[in-house]
Amino acid sequence: MNLKSKVVAVAIATLFAGSAFAQSGSQSKVDVGNINQTQAGLLNKQEMDLGNAKAGGKSDVTAKNINQTQAGLLNQQKMNVGNAQ
Repeated sequence: MNLKSKVVAVAIATLFAGSAFAQSGSQSKVDVGNINQTQAGLLNKQEMDLGNAKAGGKSDVTAKNINQTQAGLLNQQKMNVGNAQ
């Protein structure tokens, strides 16, 4: 096989590999319960991410008794559960 044929073969293989990768996406399956996240004080930041999926993904989340609490001034709080992009 000459060099030109090798380059074309690699380009075609790369094209198909990229298509398969783009279609795969991500999957998330999470089953959680009794989670407590607490924070107290000033100028704090709190985040909780459960079962998030990207790249055309699928998310299946079962969540029970999830508590996120905070006390104090100028705090930030964020919770993401089962987001799929």
